[in-house]
Amino acid sequence: TEAAATPAQTASEEVEPANGEPAADLTDVPGVVLADVDVRVRPGLAWPAIDRLEVGASVVVLHDAGGWYRVRYGGELEGWIRSNAVDLGDIDERGVLQQPAPPIRAKWRGVEYGVMGQSADATEVRLLRTDDEQSEIINAPRDEVRLLVEDVTLDDLPILLGDETVVFPGDDFRVGQGRILPKANEWMWLPWGWLLAHNDEYIWQWRPETDELEFIRRPPGLAKLSPDGQYLAIANLCPRDLDCSRDNDVLFIPLDGSSRIAFSEELRNFEVAPTLGIRSNRWVSNLVWSGNSRAVKLQQALFDKDREPNAPTTLLYHIEGHVVRFEEFWSRELQGSSCHVERPFPGSGNFGGWEFHDRDTIAIIANCVDANGDRDFRAAVFTLTGEFIRLDPAWPELITDEDAAQLRSAVGGDALGERIHVEWSPSRQHGIVIESPTVRVWLYRAREHDLRAVVVPTSQSATEWQPWPVIDPDHGLEGWICCQVYWSNDKRAAIFALWYVYTHLRIHGAIALNLSTGEGSELEITGSVQASGWRSGTWDPRGESFQVAVGETRHAEVQVDRPSLHPLLIFRPDGSLRSALITSTGCRLLDAWGQVPRHRADWSPDGKWFVVGGHDPGGLYTCPLGE
Repeated sequence: TEAAATPAQTASEEVEPANGEPAADLTDVPGVVLADVDVRVRPGLAWPAIDRLEVGASVVVLHDAGGWYRVRYGGELEGWIRSNAVDLGDIDERGVLQQPAPPIRAKWRGVEYGVMGQSADATEVRLLRTDDEQSEIINAPRDEVRLLVEDVTLDDLPILLGDETVVFPGDDFRVGQGRILPKANEWMWLPWGWLLAHNDEYIWQWRPETDELEFIRRPPGLAKLSPDGQYLAIANLCPRDLDCSRDNDVLFIPLDGSSRIAFSEELRNFEVAPTLGIRSNRWVSNLVWSGNSRAVKLQQALFDKDREPNAPTTLLYHIEGHVVRFEEFWSRELQGSSCHVERPFPGSGNFGGWEFHDRDTIAIIANCVDANGDRDFRAAVFTLTGEFIRLDPAWPELITDEDAAQLRSAVGGDALGERIHVEWSPSRQHGIVIESPTVRVWLYRAREHDLRAVVVPTSQSATEWQPWPVIDPDHGLEGWICCQVYWSNDKRAAIFALWYVYTHLRIHGAIALNLSTGEGSELEITGSVQASGWRSGTWDPRGESFQVAVGETRHAEVQVDRPSLHPLLIFRPDGSLRSALITSTGCRLLDAWGQVPRHRADWSPDGKWFVVGGHDPGGLYTCPLGE
């Protein structure tokens, strides 16, 4: 099934490159496997593994397809392995023939389509149709689809999740194991193990023990569940026009069946009805609950008498039934300092703004000048009812003096350099310490009060994990974003080393860390883009699986315009890949960090179930999967 190859040189031929440049388009290149690696039926972690090669195995590299080598091994066996798992000796890897896998095509009802994957329950095949340069994924019955390639079967196709919500057994992500539930704009696991969700029409609930679904019809509008799962807030305001022909209201719907709380009367107090803002300054959504589930924040555009937009205004809707308006103050005396908020561009909605400071407070960044004329940005903190409390640092410190003293007094702490940063576990029994500019990674154990370098075992020994290049102290930390740490109680942690590349956060290295031994196992996601820069990973409650969504995936085997795809990878604690799913936005969505994923995933409180479903970034995009 090999596509017609570009004329290429074999590595065994004597190549005389022009102008001293390395030879190009090499094929049949001998190589040695550097670490145990899975052989896959197609390039990509979502494709099934058909074999496994151990370190030291000999392979012949046929060509390169975007970080994956097609190799021949064991005589006449062929498959795909990650290119970073192969040593080509003196051959420059950039010279290997670049050739994508042939596209997967199929016929359905007499028409030819591209193939993207299959549904979780194995009843449908996701086909790609392109018309007038527009792409659309449609769902075809599996028994009606005929593949037009010979190297894969319908059983080999990866799972591609669409707008439906899918629940898998917590440790079994095979095709056919998924329980298909309705589309969800947002969902949450309740403490007792039920799944609560809503979409554009319904609030629904799934009970795993009985497999029952309950539906309640809901009013239209942008909606969000409260953190405690007791309320659904719905904002149905004027979208952009000033003359509202429909109800202009914000509702709180108690999910225990008690009476709704409506704010229509409160909104009549405004001279002009507020307009629902498009996005908050965090680019996530414009309907945000306070941590204590007592109020909802809406950043809205209010207009002057000439109907010109003023700076965005924040309104806080309280479950007690009243509204508090938080104005941006242009000059105000706060704790002996003259503070003001930089005025944003009228109607922009993307600069400054009020954000919840903790469970019970709200804050805005202010430019303050004290009696001595010293200027500093501070967080002006207020209660949720509008009373000023205090000025806090605008942004958290990398490390407090107390934390630094604690770490430096530990056994081994005298080896730390001047610049350190620490990420604490929820119990503060462990800390991940990052030292720069040498960029060493340390594990601090509070009980033993010691520091040890994080190491990664190799075939011969264990070496210190140093995923970033050493940084020149004269150039600061330009490009380096430090790390994200995902804790599994005090058993394990996943650590991502992130690097800012152009407009993306790229994963420069990732490990699953055993906190008792200080040894890390590398995860196969180096080079991936962190999806939208969000923290998108979670451990299961038992610490036996770690899942993370990454972005900017382009399937080389589908050589046609297509919707954006995001792999959802599930790893074992030893770093090996347990399963891979693919989620589709159904359209192209871009923000400041890259593509916006429309799905999130997590385990149930007891770890028995794993759900993947929609998590609409604001209700602004309708990108349906299918017809």
